[in-house]
Amino acid sequence: ELRIIRDHLRAKLIEAVERKRLAGKLRDGAEDRPILARVAGREDRTFAALDPAFEVHIRPGLFGIGRAGQHDIRRPRGHIPPIDPATLVAADPAAAERIDRIRRILDAAVSLADEGGFEGVRARELCDRANVSMGTLYRCYESKEEILLHAFSDDFEALEKHFTSRPIEGETSLDRVDTFFRLATSSFAARPHYARAVVGAMSSGQGKAVVRASQLTARIMWVIHCAWTGERYVAPVEGEVDLGDVHPIGRMLGHVWFAMLVGWKGALYTPDQVVAEMRSSAQLAQR
Repeated sequence: ELRIIRDHLRAKLIEAVERKRLAGKLRDGAEDRPILARVAGREDRTFAALDPAFEVHIRPGLFGIGRAGQHDIRRPRGHIPPIDPATLVAADPAAAERIDRIRRILDAAVSLADEGGFEGVRARELCDRANVSMGTLYRCYESKEEILLHAFSDDFEALEKHFTSRPIEGETSLDRVDTFFRLATSSFAARPHYARAVVGAMSSGQGKAVVRASQLTARIMWVIHCAWTGERYVAPVEGEVDLGDVHPIGRMLGHVWFAMLVGWKGALYTPDQVVAEMRSSAQLAQR
Protein backbone atom coordinates (compact mmCIF):
# COMPACT_ATOMS: atom_id res chain seq x y z
CA GLU A 1 0.00 0.00 0.00
CA LEU A 2 2.96 2.32 0.29
CA ARG A 3 3.40 2.77 -3.44
CA ILE A 4 3.17 6.53 -3.85
CA ILE A 5 6.11 7.95 -1.90
CA ARG A 6 7.39 5.07 0.22
CA ASP A 7 10.31 4.32 -2.07
CA HIS A 8 11.30 7.99 -2.09
CA LEU A 9 11.24 8.41 1.69
CA ARG A 10 12.47 5.05 2.94
CA ALA A 11 16.13 5.68 2.17
CA LYS A 12 15.98 9.11 3.78
CA LEU A 13 14.29 7.70 6.89
CA ILE A 14 16.92 5.00 7.27
CA GLU A 15 19.70 7.49 6.68
CA ALA A 16 18.30 9.91 9.27
CA VAL A 17 17.94 7.16 11.88
CA GLU A 18 21.45 5.91 11.20
CA ARG A 19 22.92 9.40 11.54
CA LYS A 20 21.21 9.85 14.90
CA ARG A 21 22.31 6.41 16.05
CA LEU A 22 25.94 7.07 15.11
CA ALA A 23 25.75 10.46 16.80
CA GLY A 24 24.59 8.75 20.00
CA LYS A 25 21.22 10.49 19.98
CA LEU A 26 19.27 7.24 20.02
CA ARG A 27 19.26 4.86 22.96
CA ASP A 28 19.67 1.13 22.35
CA GLY A 29 16.60 -0.21 20.64
CA ALA A 30 15.19 3.25 20.01
CA GLU A 31 15.53 2.85 16.26
CA ASP A 32 12.88 0.14 16.45
CA ARG A 33 10.26 2.68 17.43
CA PRO A 34 8.09 4.45 14.87
CA ILE A 35 10.15 7.63 14.61
CA LEU A 36 8.58 9.11 11.51
CA ALA A 37 5.22 8.59 9.85
CA ARG A 38 5.17 7.41 6.27
CA VAL A 39 2.54 8.74 3.92
CA ALA A 40 0.92 6.31 1.53
CA GLY A 41 -1.20 6.76 -1.56
CA ARG A 42 -4.11 4.39 -1.31
CA GLU A 43 -7.05 4.29 -3.67
CA ASP A 44 -10.45 2.67 -3.45
CA ARG A 45 -10.24 0.92 -6.78
CA THR A 46 -12.29 -1.63 -8.65
CA PHE A 47 -11.16 -4.15 -11.23
CA ALA A 48 -13.32 -2.91 -14.10
CA ALA A 49 -12.68 -5.89 -16.34
CA LEU A 50 -14.77 -7.94 -13.91
CA ASP A 51 -17.19 -5.16 -12.96
CA PRO A 52 -18.78 -3.53 -16.03
CA ALA A 53 -20.57 -1.00 -13.83
CA PHE A 54 -17.25 0.54 -12.78
CA GLU A 55 -16.85 4.24 -13.53
CA VAL A 56 -13.35 5.59 -14.17
CA HIS A 57 -12.69 8.54 -11.85
CA ILE A 58 -9.44 9.97 -13.17
CA ARG A 59 -7.69 7.60 -15.54
CA PRO A 60 -7.90 3.84 -16.03
CA GLY A 61 -4.93 1.67 -15.17
CA LEU A 62 -3.69 -1.29 -17.18
CA PHE A 63 -6.09 -3.58 -15.37
CA GLY A 64 -9.02 -1.21 -15.72
CA ILE A 65 -8.74 0.59 -12.39
CA GLY A 66 -9.52 4.17 -11.54
CA ARG A 67 -7.83 6.38 -9.01
CA ALA A 68 -10.08 7.82 -6.35
CA GLY A 69 -7.31 9.78 -4.63
CA GLN A 70 -7.94 8.67 -1.05
CA HIS A 71 -4.84 8.71 1.17
CA ASP A 72 -3.91 7.29 4.51
CA ILE A 73 -0.93 7.48 6.85
CA ARG A 74 0.89 4.41 8.11
CA ARG A 75 3.74 3.94 10.53
CA PRO A 76 6.44 1.23 10.43
CA ARG A 77 4.74 -0.43 13.41
CA GLY A 78 1.02 -0.05 13.97
CA HIS A 79 -1.77 1.36 11.87
CA ILE A 80 -3.68 4.62 11.69
CA PRO A 81 -7.12 4.39 10.03
CA PRO A 82 -7.50 6.04 6.61
CA ILE A 83 -8.04 9.78 6.54
CA ASP A 84 -9.45 11.92 3.75
CA PRO A 85 -7.26 14.16 1.55
CA ALA A 86 -8.44 17.34 3.29
CA THR A 87 -7.23 16.00 6.64
CA LEU A 88 -3.93 14.97 5.10
CA VAL A 89 -3.38 18.43 3.64
CA ALA A 90 -4.11 20.03 7.00
CA ALA A 91 -1.84 17.59 8.85
CA ASP A 92 1.10 17.66 6.45
CA PRO A 93 0.76 19.98 3.45
CA ALA A 94 4.26 19.18 2.20
CA ALA A 95 3.58 15.43 2.17
CA ALA A 96 0.25 15.96 0.41
CA GLU A 97 2.00 18.08 -2.20
CA ARG A 98 4.63 15.39 -2.80
CA ILE A 99 1.91 12.77 -3.25
CA ASP A 100 0.07 14.97 -5.73
CA ARG A 101 3.29 15.71 -7.63
CA ILE A 102 4.19 12.04 -7.96
CA ARG A 103 0.66 11.13 -8.96
CA ARG A 104 0.74 13.76 -11.72
CA ILE A 105 4.04 12.35 -12.99
CA LEU A 106 2.69 8.78 -13.03
CA ASP A 107 -0.56 9.75 -14.75
CA ALA A 108 1.28 11.84 -17.34
CA ALA A 109 3.69 8.97 -18.09
CA VAL A 110 0.82 6.52 -18.57
CA SER A 111 -1.04 8.97 -20.78
CA LEU A 112 2.03 9.50 -22.99
CA ALA A 113 2.69 5.74 -23.13
CA ASP A 114 -0.92 5.13 -24.20
CA GLU A 115 -0.44 7.61 -27.02
CA GLY A 116 3.04 6.75 -28.24
CA GLY A 117 4.35 3.69 -26.40
CA PHE A 118 7.74 3.59 -24.73
CA GLU A 119 9.29 6.11 -27.12
CA GLY A 120 6.40 8.48 -26.52
CA VAL A 121 7.41 9.01 -22.89
CA ARG A 122 9.85 11.91 -23.22
CA ALA A 123 11.07 13.87 -20.24
CA ARG A 124 10.15 17.33 -21.53
CA GLU A 125 6.65 16.35 -22.61
CA LEU A 126 6.15 14.46 -19.36
CA CYS A 127 7.14 17.52 -17.32
CA ASP A 128 4.84 19.77 -19.34
CA ARG A 129 1.88 17.42 -18.91
CA ALA A 130 2.53 16.81 -15.21
CA ASN A 131 3.30 20.51 -14.57
CA VAL A 132 6.62 19.80 -12.87
CA SER A 133 10.17 20.95 -13.56
CA MET A 134 12.91 18.71 -14.96
CA GLY A 135 14.73 19.01 -11.65
CA THR A 136 11.67 17.78 -9.76
CA LEU A 137 11.22 14.88 -12.16
CA TYR A 138 14.77 13.63 -11.70
CA ARG A 139 14.66 14.10 -7.94
CA CYS A 140 11.68 11.75 -7.90
CA TYR A 141 12.78 9.22 -10.51
CA GLU A 142 15.98 8.09 -12.13
CA SER A 143 14.47 7.19 -15.50
CA LYS A 144 11.25 6.79 -17.45
CA GLU A 145 11.59 3.03 -16.99
CA GLU A 146 11.30 3.50 -13.24
CA ILE A 147 8.26 5.77 -13.68
CA LEU A 148 6.47 3.27 -15.91
CA LEU A 149 7.13 0.40 -13.50
CA HIS A 150 5.88 2.48 -10.57
CA ALA A 151 2.66 3.16 -12.49
CA PHE A 152 2.28 -0.51 -13.41
CA SER A 153 2.91 -1.48 -9.80
CA ASP A 154 -0.12 0.60 -8.82
CA ASP A 155 -2.18 -1.05 -11.54
CA PHE A 156 -1.11 -4.55 -10.52
CA GLU A 157 -2.06 -3.74 -6.95
CA ALA A 158 -5.66 -3.44 -8.17
CA LEU A 159 -5.46 -7.01 -9.47
CA GLU A 160 -4.02 -8.18 -6.16
CA LYS A 161 -6.82 -6.43 -4.31
CA HIS A 162 -9.38 -8.12 -6.54
CA PHE A 163 -7.97 -11.60 -5.91
CA THR A 164 -7.88 -10.90 -2.18
CA SER A 165 -11.65 -10.48 -2.14
CA ARG A 166 -12.53 -12.86 -4.98
CA PRO A 167 -10.49 -16.08 -5.40
CA ILE A 168 -9.26 -17.07 -8.84
CA GLU A 169 -11.92 -19.24 -10.43
CA GLY A 170 -11.29 -22.87 -11.38
CA GLU A 171 -11.61 -26.32 -9.86
CA THR A 172 -8.11 -27.47 -10.77
CA SER A 173 -4.64 -25.91 -10.77
CA LEU A 174 -4.68 -25.86 -14.56
CA ASP A 175 -8.05 -24.10 -14.68
CA ARG A 176 -7.01 -21.46 -12.15
CA VAL A 177 -3.72 -20.52 -13.80
CA ASP A 178 -5.50 -20.49 -17.17
CA THR A 179 -8.03 -18.03 -15.72
CA PHE A 180 -5.23 -15.79 -14.46
CA PHE A 181 -3.26 -15.78 -17.71
CA ARG A 182 -6.35 -15.15 -19.82
CA LEU A 183 -7.34 -12.23 -17.62
CA ALA A 184 -3.87 -10.70 -17.34
CA THR A 185 -2.96 -11.20 -21.01
CA SER A 186 -6.23 -9.75 -22.27
CA SER A 187 -5.69 -6.72 -20.04
CA PHE A 188 -2.28 -6.21 -21.63
CA ALA A 189 -3.66 -6.60 -25.13
CA ALA A 190 -6.45 -4.09 -24.46
CA ARG A 191 -3.91 -1.27 -24.02
CA PRO A 192 -1.03 -2.35 -26.26
CA HIS A 193 1.06 0.84 -26.31
CA TYR A 194 1.17 1.20 -22.53
CA ALA A 195 1.62 -2.54 -22.00
CA ARG A 196 4.51 -2.76 -24.47
CA ALA A 197 6.11 0.21 -22.73
CA VAL A 198 5.83 -1.64 -19.40
CA VAL A 199 7.35 -4.82 -20.86
CA GLY A 200 10.17 -2.73 -22.31
CA ALA A 201 10.79 -1.12 -18.93
CA MET A 202 10.77 -4.54 -17.22
CA SER A 203 13.50 -5.81 -19.55
CA SER A 204 15.57 -2.60 -19.68
CA GLY A 205 18.06 -3.45 -16.92
CA GLN A 206 18.11 0.28 -16.20
CA GLY A 207 19.27 1.35 -12.73
CA LYS A 208 16.51 1.47 -10.13
CA ALA A 209 14.07 0.01 -12.65
CA VAL A 210 15.77 -3.35 -12.03
CA VAL A 211 14.68 -3.26 -8.39
CA ARG A 212 11.09 -2.42 -9.30
CA ALA A 213 11.06 -5.09 -12.02
CA SER A 214 12.33 -7.68 -9.55
CA GLN A 215 9.64 -6.78 -7.01
CA LEU A 216 6.90 -6.88 -9.66
CA THR A 217 8.09 -10.24 -10.98
CA ALA A 218 7.97 -11.71 -7.47
CA ARG A 219 4.44 -10.36 -6.88
CA ILE A 220 3.23 -11.81 -10.19
CA MET A 221 4.74 -15.16 -9.31
CA TRP A 222 2.99 -15.07 -5.94
CA VAL A 223 -0.40 -14.70 -7.65
CA ILE A 224 0.47 -17.62 -9.93
CA HIS A 225 1.60 -19.63 -6.90
CA CYS A 226 -1.79 -19.13 -5.20
CA ALA A 227 -3.63 -20.00 -8.41
CA TRP A 228 -1.63 -23.20 -8.79
CA THR A 229 -1.80 -24.36 -5.18
CA GLY A 230 -5.35 -23.19 -4.53
CA GLU A 231 -4.23 -21.20 -1.50
CA ARG A 232 -6.29 -18.20 -0.51
CA TYR A 233 -4.54 -15.17 -1.95
CA VAL A 234 -3.13 -12.76 0.61
CA ALA A 235 -1.36 -9.71 -0.73
CA PRO A 236 2.30 -9.59 0.36
CA VAL A 237 3.14 -7.15 3.14
CA GLU A 238 4.37 -3.96 1.47
CA GLY A 239 4.77 -5.91 -1.75
CA GLU A 240 7.64 -8.04 -0.42
CA VAL A 241 7.75 -11.66 -1.66
CA ASP A 242 10.29 -14.31 -0.78
CA LEU A 243 10.72 -16.36 -3.96
CA GLY A 244 11.67 -19.29 -1.78
CA ASP A 245 8.04 -19.42 -0.69
CA VAL A 246 6.77 -19.54 -4.27
CA HIS A 247 5.99 -22.96 -5.74
CA PRO A 248 8.61 -23.90 -8.39
CA ILE A 249 5.86 -24.19 -11.00
CA GLY A 250 4.71 -20.70 -10.10
CA ARG A 251 8.21 -19.37 -10.71
CA MET A 252 8.56 -21.28 -13.97
CA LEU A 253 5.20 -20.10 -15.32
CA GLY A 254 6.05 -16.53 -14.35
CA HIS A 255 9.27 -16.69 -16.36
CA VAL A 256 7.51 -18.26 -19.36
CA TRP A 257 4.77 -15.62 -19.31
CA PHE A 258 7.29 -12.79 -19.27
CA ALA A 259 9.18 -14.38 -22.17
CA MET A 260 5.93 -14.68 -24.11
CA LEU A 261 5.08 -11.05 -23.39
CA VAL A 262 8.47 -10.01 -24.75
CA GLY A 263 7.59 -11.97 -27.89
CA TRP A 264 4.16 -10.32 -28.00
CA LYS A 265 5.83 -6.91 -27.66
CA GLY A 266 7.93 -7.75 -30.73
CA ALA A 267 4.85 -8.92 -32.69
CA LEU A 268 6.02 -12.55 -32.63
CA TYR A 269 2.90 -13.78 -30.84
CA THR A 270 -0.74 -12.80 -30.60
CA PRO A 271 -2.50 -12.63 -27.21
CA ASP A 272 -4.29 -15.90 -28.01
CA GLN A 273 -0.95 -17.57 -28.72
CA VAL A 274 0.42 -16.29 -25.42
CA VAL A 275 -2.55 -17.77 -23.51
CA ALA A 276 -2.34 -21.07 -25.41
CA GLU A 277 1.38 -21.37 -24.70
CA MET A 278 0.82 -20.70 -21.01
CA ARG A 279 -1.79 -23.45 -20.85
CA SER A 280 0.57 -25.87 -22.63
CA SER A 281 3.36 -24.97 -20.21
CA ALA A 282 1.07 -25.55 -17.23
CA GLN A 283 0.00 -28.92 -18.65
CA LEU A 284 3.62 -29.97 -19.04
CA ALA A 285 4.36 -28.87 -15.48
CA GLN A 286 1.41 -30.90 -14.21
CA ARG A 287 2.73 -34.19 -15.58
